[in-house]
Amino acid sequence: MAPSPPSRWDDSDGGVLGCLTEARSMLARTKTALDDLHSPNGRRAETAVYLIAVFGRATTQTLQTIRTYRLERFNEWWRPKAAFMDADPLLKFFM
Repeated sequence: MAPSPPSRWDDSDGGVLGCLTEARSMLARTKTALDDLHSPNGRRAETAVYLIAVFGRATTQTLQTIRTYRLERFNEWWRPKAAFMDADPLLKFFM
């Protein structure tokens, strides 16, 4: 079972926690696809590339919906991560 989200994101209506739960789900799918990337089965590895792109992007999109609930806190937390990703041509795709 995944650890609970940090308490600084807790909110009464569950919006932020819901976003974090969904982001964890997308990240888990991405990690599974990452394992398949090393498969000797060419078709499986090819599918893994697609899934990494889809679920990797979905993870960051889902995280960014937290802005709806906690704009300032999210921006403070996201800013250094976004700067790191923006500096890398591949990671920039996932923003």
